[in-house]
Amino acid sequence: MTSPHTPDPQWRLAALELEVLGPAALYANGNQQVVIQVYLKAVVGAPEDLDPVEVELTAQEVARLQIFTFETEQPVVWDQSGPGWSVSMAAKGYDPFPAAAGEPFVRGSPSRAGGQYWRFYLSGLRNAEVVPGVPSRFVLSVRGDNGIRYLSNGKFWDAEGERNDRRAFTSSVNITPVKTPDYLADAFRLSKTQLAFGTLDSSSVEPSDPVASFMFVLSLVVGGEVVKVRNLTSEPAGMIQWFRDFPGESFASYTGFAGPQDIAFQWNTNIGQGNSPPPSLPPSQRGKAILVLAGRVDIPYKPNQPGGPCALTIIDANGNSHHLNAQFADTPPSRWELTLTD
Repeated sequence: MTSPHTPDPQWRLAALELEVLGPAALYANGNQQVVIQVYLKAVVGAPEDLDPVEVELTAQEVARLQIFTFETEQPVVWDQSGPGWSVSMAAKGYDPFPAAAGEPFVRGSPSRAGGQYWRFYLSGLRNAEVVPGVPSRFVLSVRGDNGIRYLSNGKFWDAEGERNDRRAFTSSVNITPVKTPDYLADAFRLSKTQLAFGTLDSSSVEPSDPVASFMFVLSLVVGGEVVKVRNLTSEPAGMIQWFRDFPGESFASYTGFAGPQDIAFQWNTNIGQGNSPPPSLPPSQRGKAILVLAGRVDIPYKPNQPGGPCALTIIDANGNSHHLNAQFADTPPSRWELTLTD
């Protein structure tokens, strides 16, 4: 194929098709994306020419490719973070919408002779336009360097702006936004393992033992299936509890966390940690959502310290956000145990 260097008045499209790769649905969370694949074949030659010359789109023509809404013919905003529909040329990396049982997974049409492919990544954050359960229809706008324009809801404009829909293409995709799930704390699990100097330790610690470290791996279980956690944050980053709230007490436990995005535990710098270094995140445990608890014997009691709870924000593999609290357990030995609450 050749690429035109100057606009050719006989430049036109010979093919324009849109299709969805994967489920045509997404959670209306602004993170999860649907992949829209676009196939275009550009040629130079009169409409009646049976053997036109195929050409590639120029960089300027590619830059003008734009996803539009079908009914209102409005362009979808590029890479926005606010409410509404948004489109990007880059994937955010979240899992696609879970396909229903028996639903076929679209893998795209077979490769065609000639032409070019592009992928657009569509997301939607709930508002008046992104309504869960109500499908929206999308089309493509293509404008050539010679001024002609296609909108794939069946419309065409020549270089002078005159409509001539006999030269138009009709191709669109339907995307259905889905209400984001709201899980309670009992959908989340904490799996406790002892830590020793940044490694896993199988030994046990009795409530009376003064020094120990534990990590609690957090997971989300829905319908018996584990949904991966993509991101975890905590506000504050940690809390502290003494064996007794009494001047002179120095036996205490404090917490921190690490999200799948972290390579080290995050700590509340306003909390004393004693003379012993805090535990390290084992490299083998990176990529998980973890709460960590360290028990020490040399942290003098101070009143009005952050004793919890810590507000956790969790983003799962589908891009859905969840909010719950982590706190010391109410039952003895509370300073060695953590629990999750709504």
